[in-house]
Formats: sequence, structure tokens, C-alpha cells
Amino acid sequence: ASDGTSSITLKSDSSKNAVIEATNSAGEKQFNLDTNASNTSYLNANKLLLGAKTAKGNANLEVGYKNSVISASYSNIYSTGSVIVAGSGHTVSGDFDIIAGGTENNISGGNFSFVGGGSGVGITGSNYSSSVGGENNNLLTSDYSFIGGGQNIDISGSNYAVSVGGENNDITGSSYATIGGGVNNLIDHSTQSFIGGGGQNAIRSGAAGAALIGGAFNRVLNRSSYSAIGGGRANEVSGLYGFIGGGSSNIVSGEASTILGGRSNEAEGKYCSVVGGLSNIISGNPVAQAQG
Repeated sequence: ASDGTSSITLKSDSSKNAVIEATNSAGEKQFNLDTNASNTSYLNANKLLLGAKTAKGNANLEVGYKNSVISASYSNIYSTGSVIVAGSGHTVSGDFDIIAGGTENNISGGNFSFVGGGSGVGITGSNYSSSVGGENNNLLTSDYSFIGGGQNIDISGSNYAVSVGGENNDITGSSYATIGGGVNNLIDHSTQSFIGGGGQNAIRSGAAGAALIGGAFNRVLNRSSYSAIGGGRANEVSGLYGFIGGGSSNIVSGEASTILGGRSNEAEGKYCSVVGGLSNIISGNPVAQAQG
């Protein structure tokens, strides 16, 4: 009731909507709760705590020290210090994690991780890792790793790994590896390796420090560490320190050998070079063969 002296007023308007008002000692209205959907309700408070009775910071608004879900339907948190903001169908079971937006994203068993948007994104058993955007992307037991968009991207068992965009790209057991985009590219148990883009390119097990810039169906094979393919199609390196610049269907199997371009050339010996041409084969060492 309102009698002119109370700091709290309870009343009803002509449509039987309830109104609650509260004033400070100076008679200034600080709180207004109006059930009429056309009117505005507000709280003018210097400090507001939700989910706690003791302040732990200097912000005007502090919400739930254990966890908080804000504007995210069908979302659940089973951990401490985590937040879900916006979207739907999210789940967090690691500590100090954040999911912001998107649908059906999940952080499980990892701490200090972040999902920003996307759909069907999962971070599992990975600490300090992040995924931003994309669909059906997954980080599994990969600390300090990052996925930036794309679709069906997987990073597993690879710390400090990065995949940015693309589709169906995988980094497996390859710490410090990077895939820059493209489709159906793979880095498999080859640390510090790099694929820039293209399609159906692969760096196979034990090829540490290898690089494949682009092209299609190019392969750096097992135990071919510090080898590189610049581009082209269906080129293959299977020796240490090998290099193919481009072209098609070229093969380097000798250690520290090079094919700059051309088609169906082979460098089988150590320290050999083929500049270009068609169907040149070098099997001894060392030899330099010009275009022919």
C-alpha cells in the first residue's frame, strides 16, 4: 500500500497489473517492477549480486560465482567458474570454460577453453583451447590448440596445433602443426608440419617439419622429415630433405633431392636435381639434370 511515508509501494493499475516500487531515503525511485508488458521495469542499484551474498569484485553486477547460463535455452553447466551465453543446447563440464553463441556446442573434461559460435563444436579433454565458428569441428586431447571455422575439422592428440577454415581437414598426433584451409587434407603424427591449402594433400607419419603449400593429391610420405612440396598435382616425396616445386606426378625418393617441376620425373638418388621436363629419372648420386 502507499501512504506517503513508506519506501515500498505495492499497487495495481486499472487493468489489474501489479506494480512494486521502492525508493531511497531521499524519495528517489530505485526499483520498479511492472507486470504490464508495455511498461519498463528497472533496478537502479550501485551493486547487485545474483547467486551469492558476498561480493568478490568491484563490478556493479556480479552473477553466480560457480557458473552462469545467460539467454541460452536447453543448456547446462556441470562445473565451476564457467559461462554459457546465448544459443541453445550447449553443455560445459570443464572448469573456467566459456561457450558464446551457436547451437549444440560442448566443452567436456577440459579447462580454460572457449567456443565462440558455430554448431556441433566439441572440445574434449583439451586445456586452453579454442574453436570459433564452423560446424561439427572437434578438438580432442589437444592443449593450446585452435580451430577457426570450417566444417568437419578435427584436431586430436596435437598440442599447439591450428586449423583455419576448410572442410574435412585433420591433424592427428602432430603438435605445432598447421592446416591453413582446403579440403580433405591430413597431417598425421608429424610435428611442426604445415599444409597451406588445396585438396587431398597429406603429410604422413614421421615427417616432422614438412611443408605442403597447396595443390591436390600431393603427399609427403613416412619419415620424410623437413621435406616440402610447393604445389601441383599427385607429387610425392619419400626422402629426407626432399623438395618438389610443382608439376604433376613427380617423385623424389632420394635424400636431399629436388624436382622443380615438369611431369612424371623421378629423383631416386641422393643430392640429385631435375629442373623439369617429362619422364626424367635419376638414380645415381650426385647428378643435376636439366629439362629434357
